[in-house]
Amino acid sequence: IKERSGLLAIKWLRVILDEGHIICTKSSKQSIAACNLDAERRWILTGTPIMNELNDMYSLIKFLRFTPFDNFETWNTIFNNKTMKFKNNNNSRLNDLRNLMKTVCLRRTKDMKFNEHPIVCLPPINFYTHKIKFKTDEKKIYDKMESDTKEQFRSWKESRNGDLKNNYVTFLEMLLRLRQICNHTQLPCKRQINQINGIDNKEEIGNLNDFKISSKIEALVEFLNQNNDDDKSVVFSQWTSFLDLIEIAFKDANVKFVRFDGKMFRNQREEAVNNFNNDPEIKVLLISLKCGSLGLNLTAANQCFLMDPWWNPSIEDQAIDRIYRIGQTRPVSVFRIFIENTIEDRVFELQKKKRDLIFQAFEEQQSNESSNIDEAQLKKDLQVLLGEN
Repeated sequence: IKERSGLLAIKWLRVILDEGHIICTKSSKQSIAACNLDAERRWILTGTPIMNELNDMYSLIKFLRFTPFDNFETWNTIFNNKTMKFKNNNNSRLNDLRNLMKTVCLRRTKDMKFNEHPIVCLPPINFYTHKIKFKTDEKKIYDKMESDTKEQFRSWKESRNGDLKNNYVTFLEMLLRLRQICNHTQLPCKRQINQINGIDNKEEIGNLNDFKISSKIEALVEFLNQNNDDDKSVVFSQWTSFLDLIEIAFKDANVKFVRFDGKMFRNQREEAVNNFNNDPEIKVLLISLKCGSLGLNLTAANQCFLMDPWWNPSIEDQAIDRIYRIGQTRPVSVFRIFIENTIEDRVFELQKKKRDLIFQAFEEQQSNESSNIDEAQLKKDLQVLLGEN
């Protein structure tokens, strides 16, 4: 047995995990190390105890050492997806889960009240979904990529040796390309686009000098041009390469902006946030989704644009909360810009199911939809994303 060293060698009175959902994958090194800490008392702070599936909660329960549920066999016997029927609110296992959550969790949300008064007094927030259509050339590229992806998926599904685990990474990459095309056809590598157009070219990366505004960027610029003088907006995307293309369009449209992403040095990020918050001439902050979903106060903004849907709605919620939080004095508008009849519609539907899973587990709202998200249903999820259901 290896001798315990470093943080593991210390007998702690209390260990508090901030943003504790980071340990949600039980096999990760972070999760294993956190669970092995020797502490008399254990706390977890998180706004997103369930990120993707119910088993995300297990790692948190294991860290808390809440027996017998910290044993995975026990947990899986009681709370596996076959016994959890989320569309049936009278299901005994669902009630067991809710009782467990009430026992170990003190949950507070912005809409909760105490003595008939809101816990947090904030101005209203409104959500808008703006669906737009592809341009003709964009649709041609998307349709060809989607057709190729569907064909490969059907071929794999009909194969006797079809194994999702062996093909999963390939399909994820193809889905990634579809999602990128929804933002801009230059996001996938140039060689892929040339192959779709029948051009023999080995160039890997699109030339930004050949930039042509996409339907989605065009819609964003139109929104910003309609803003009032005191409006400030935060634009989120999960791809910094897409932020590069938005920058080009902003410069052409004379939109004053700053940028915040993980490639910048800390002092550069701090300067960007400070300039956005205090310079009335700067109207927009461009920010990468994961980099901007934690630890920032952006209450100077009153508008949020989510340019591409992320698989995990909790990441988007945390990004929105950079703007809609204590200190916000103005009504907030959140805009989700989608390309209609594409994979983005289907990602949004999967998001709804994941949100419903969280609401059902904590008994925060009723829903008629099933939220049975399970790795065993990956094939079904892929079919949904490809419009094959």
